[in-house]
Amino acid sequence: MNRKCALKLLRGGPEGIQEWNRRVGELTETLDLRGADLQGQDLREAFLRGPLRSGIKIDLAEADLRAADLRKANLSTSNLEKANLAGAILNRAAFRYTWLDGADLTGVDLRKTSMSDTDLRRVKLRNALLTGARFKGTCLIGADLAETDLSGTHFGNTEFGDADLRGVNLRHVDLFGSRFKEADLRGADLTGANVKNCHFDDTKLEGTIFTDAAFEWTIVSGVDLRKAIGLTLEQLNSSKWNKKTRFPAYLPSRPQKGQWI
Repeated sequence: MNRKCALKLLRGGPEGIQEWNRRVGELTETLDLRGADLQGQDLREAFLRGPLRSGIKIDLAEADLRAADLRKANLSTSNLEKANLAGAILNRAAFRYTWLDGADLTGVDLRKTSMSDTDLRRVKLRNALLTGARFKGTCLIGADLAETDLSGTHFGNTEFGDADLRGVNLRHVDLFGSRFKEADLRGADLTGANVKNCHFDDTKLEGTIFTDAAFEWTIVSGVDLRKAIGLTLEQLNSSKWNKKTRFPAYLPSRPQKGQWI
């Protein structure tokens, strides 16, 4: 199947997708669909990955998928580097080991979608619908999630290094073991969140709310906590810090029981 034939099928509505799904398993080499115009197309349940266990991929780098309907599509292992998916419907799509470095996911619908083990470096995710989405083991280094409602999402061992998380809603979210090295969490709300074993190395936390957050074994080395909100001695006494850590003046005393690192 060549590029021209592939695009004709992908633009052919449900009947075209049915034929695409039948023929995609016959691919013998990576299919080059880089920069393809698939804006607004009905791609529901499309099998947009190469044949299973073949190593063959669908290359959709820099493709225009704005407002496309990709519900229940299988994009696992596909290359979507710098693709434009703004406003696309992606809920319940499969993304395991998908390459999305630099993709535009502004305003996408990812509700109840698993993004686990997916590369989302430098993606734009502002205003995305993420209720019930799963990001366990996902790489979000340098991602832009500012002002996004992340409540109801599932994280864990997620890489947030250098990510823009200003003003995000992470209330009661499980973030266990995630890493926020040099991330910007200013004004974020982590009320009741599970940040056990998280790493906040050199993270910006001015105005970040930690009321009732679970803090055991949390690393706050090199962090200025003076303007963080809602921290208690009990939380900080169970965390890890170093000599560069700065504590809030509103605490009744300096933390004593935490582990110095």
